[in-house]
Amino acid sequence: MNVGQPSGAGHPNAGLAAGDTLDRYELLCPLAQGGMAAVWLARLRGKHGFQKLVAVKTIRPEHAGDQRFQRMFLDEARIAASITHSNVAQILDLGEENGVLYLVMEWIDGDSLSKLLRVVQRAGQRVPLGVALRILADACGGLHAAHELRDDSGQLINVVHRDVSPTNILLSNKGSPKVIDFGIAKAMGRLAEETSAGVLKGKISYMSPEQALGRSNVDRRADVWAVGSILHMALTGAPPFRAENEVLALHRLTSGKPPDPLPADVPPQVRAIVAKTMAFNVDQRTPDCATLQAELEQAMVACNCLTTPADVGLFAAHYLADSARTRQELVQRSIAAASDRERGGRPRMHSAGTPSGFSPVAPRDTSSSGALGAGSGNGSGRGNASASSSGLVSPFAAASNPSMPSMPATRLEPSFQRWNTAPTGMSAKERWIVTAAVLVTALFVGVVGAILYTAVMRWHGSKVEPATTSPTTTTSATR
Repeated sequence: MNVGQPSGAGHPNAGLAAGDTLDRYELLCPLAQGGMAAVWLARLRGKHGFQKLVAVKTIRPEHAGDQRFQRMFLDEARIAASITHSNVAQILDLGEENGVLYLVMEWIDGDSLSKLLRVVQRAGQRVPLGVALRILADACGGLHAAHELRDDSGQLINVVHRDVSPTNILLSNKGSPKVIDFGIAKAMGRLAEETSAGVLKGKISYMSPEQALGRSNVDRRADVWAVGSILHMALTGAPPFRAENEVLALHRLTSGKPPDPLPADVPPQVRAIVAKTMAFNVDQRTPDCATLQAELEQAMVACNCLTTPADVGLFAAHYLADSARTRQELVQRSIAAASDRERGGRPRMHSAGTPSGFSPVAPRDTSSSGALGAGSGNGSGRGNASASSSGLVSPFAAASNPSMPSMPATRLEPSFQRWNTAPTGMSAKERWIVTAAVLVTALFVGVVGAILYTAVMRWHGSKVEPATTSPTTTTSATR
């Protein structure tokens, strides 16, 4: 469905649950939720058994009737859908079903950079220099593609992400970074109002000084600063401007003082990159992400740490093995539950009702795994110095979320129960009726066959017996 302006109809308390469908997309399970939106794992099904996993992003029910949130949602769709780059999450579709706006995105089987940094730090290690440089160099390629977006007349629309952070960089299982969540991106022609002066949007830990000061002339160099801040974080294990609270961190950021020093073992080439990307004076900063990408590539050569995406994938797989296994089990359970619903003849179509897609959970984990950002900003315009302004929650544990599907039948169950879960397209009751009919028919055929066999044998015996004469009878006749 082509959505131009939000309709604003049919939104109140429109709840979603596993098994609901939005046009061609069947919702399988919730992946993440933020202040503005929720992200679902879903599947697109077609003819001849075709199916494809996707991520579906929807506005949360409590904001579904808010025109401001709808405009932000549509802005994100328009901006992100225009970007064609392997390091930006691909937008596949935009639609509206019964008043519910939804955005369909590629399913990224992986975890966020923030989660990788956190797990490595918990292990008492640091991300290898080559891995950090490769991830950020590739992310710069995606950001530069966004910055270079133009309208139909060829004029730059001046896209600025404004929320580049480890949370909004997903790493696929092949080691390819994907920039996500353009929900608060700045661009010409947005439907939503531009951020007012003095209002913060984004994460303070990775926010440029001019953005933190609420200036209206923020450009692509704000995203350059953010990439430099992420590199600083990867090298030190802490935000560039550490402080006891957000207010002090914001004061340090806007004071013009340099960030916290880097470890002594950081090569000079990398030090120079961090210093230039995080220059307080915008005119002294690295001019764009294409230049920064080239500098990061050159640093890998100079530091003798050339790294490929495959190397990144192997490194991430080592530290995120548990997360990957949990995610795979979640996907398998969700698909199995969907198949059970289909066999039971209970397809669901979305309708208005009480929200049932999520259990109440606190935003304890800000990384999004295998999904896309659930929405940046809370609509209030307040800044957020935590790891994520979206407050994403990734409820992968089925035990902690009653909306998650249960495990399918295991191989230890009796053979009849395994057969009962076979994809026959019939309900369980219909299958047992067919089974009983087959058994009765077989029994009937067997009994009739036995009766016929006995009758034939008796008839055959009556024909043969008179022609048989014993030796005693023959002797008597001769005499």
